[in-house]
Amino acid sequence: MPGKQIEGLFRRSSSLVPTPSLFDALTIFFGLSGRDIHIFNHDRISAYEASVGFYTDHPDVSRRIMEHQRQDFAHYLQGRNLVFVMERFKKNLASELSAASEVGHDWGRIPDLFSFLSNLILRANIEALYGEHLLRICPTFCQDFWNFYKAFPNISKGLPRWLVPSSYQARDEMHKNFDRWRTWCSENYNWDNDGLRDIEYEPIWGTQYVRKMIQRHEALGLSNNGVAVVMLGYFFVAMANTVPAALWMIVHILLDASLLRRVRHQISFAFQSTEVGEQPDIKVLMKDPLLNSIYYETLRLRVASTVGRTSLDDQLCLAGGWKVKAGVPVMFTGWLAGLDVSCWNTGQDLSSGKPQHPLEAFWAERFLDCPGSSSVSGPAKKKRVQPARESPQRPTTHMGTEDERSRASVAGLRGHFFPFGGGAFRCPGETLAKQVIFASVAMVLQSYDLRLIDPEEARKIEPGHRELPFGLHSFDRPVPVEICKLSET
Repeated sequence: MPGKQIEGLFRRSSSLVPTPSLFDALTIFFGLSGRDIHIFNHDRISAYEASVGFYTDHPDVSRRIMEHQRQDFAHYLQGRNLVFVMERFKKNLASELSAASEVGHDWGRIPDLFSFLSNLILRANIEALYGEHLLRICPTFCQDFWNFYKAFPNISKGLPRWLVPSSYQARDEMHKNFDRWRTWCSENYNWDNDGLRDIEYEPIWGTQYVRKMIQRHEALGLSNNGVAVVMLGYFFVAMANTVPAALWMIVHILLDASLLRRVRHQISFAFQSTEVGEQPDIKVLMKDPLLNSIYYETLRLRVASTVGRTSLDDQLCLAGGWKVKAGVPVMFTGWLAGLDVSCWNTGQDLSSGKPQHPLEAFWAERFLDCPGSSSVSGPAKKKRVQPARESPQRPTTHMGTEDERSRASVAGLRGHFFPFGGGAFRCPGETLAKQVIFASVAMVLQSYDLRLIDPEEARKIEPGHRELPFGLHSFDRPVPVEICKLSET
């Protein structure tokens, strides 16, 4: 039900709560016990708020908890503090890319692009947010995370443990990892050092965002396992879409030689010499229209998720006359909204009657708007002009002055494009995720020369995000590549 109905749900956020609720997600997806779920009640939250001096007021308990989480995110992972996070991430990723033993100055082969690069990006992100010791204390952490990631569709369906034991074992391993790391941090952190209390980052706990999140749930009275469950939940939502999105952008760029040349040309302006080598200026990357269009198109086609809302009263009325009672969940899928031909620009119609750029296919310029151009006119459908001549040899991307005059746009897409949700529950991590994705794409393409071994086979890869209720955004098959380090100039 894309369009006006979804738009109405986002606009009426004050009387809605996310579906699945925070507590359903923690219980079903991440394994919170019945004892721990009862810790989340108004009395305990009010007592905690009195101790920290930050107060919330909402009849739904989960919204009160999420207000604290959102406040921490806004304070510690946005603005000036986000600059510090990204500086660490870029430094970490540069080290990972340089030290990767699989890549040398001569051409070599890697059997799966996703497995290789996803771990480099994940490790860099972990150390930027969670400090310098998590991967040392838990040496199998990255593999354990991807095992849980692959198990997530089974768990999200609520399948019993006896039917899919390996899926729940993967989740158990992540609980053990977080519990082991938290115990080590508690024993090794200098709690008497007041100078560390308000510091943005220190090597043991990492960011103050992570430390505050853990301390909040400890103060509420969760068990050790309960705190580990909460840590897994927040870690999953931070990493599960960000890393695959970067990999999808990279593979779509590699599939088009012309697009690869254009992207490399554009990102070259962002790189500058620093004390730790060549690093991209995030502000320059974030302003680039072509990179933004590729990013938005990747989210539309490859990383769209299911979003849900539940009304707290009987006053919810959606476009079309639909009345929804309190407590009845309303679910809507981002990927389906991204395939609505009545909304999206598909280019000029060919003489055969087929669209020039069908919505099931990736089009790098779909989100570009260039004044005066008939071929690059923004993501929303416009009134059709005369059909274009059908030509199999016609390139899908082109260079020239249009790149310089274009701007990325999401105009006209309300209710059809919501990769980070919408309304009061729009994901607070959107800026962090976007910057990590842009930096990852730019640094990989600046560091490595990559060739798809079988481009035609690579064109067939798909994500599993259309599986309900929640699928995966990773590639559905290995993508082998030839790879070597690019010579520094």
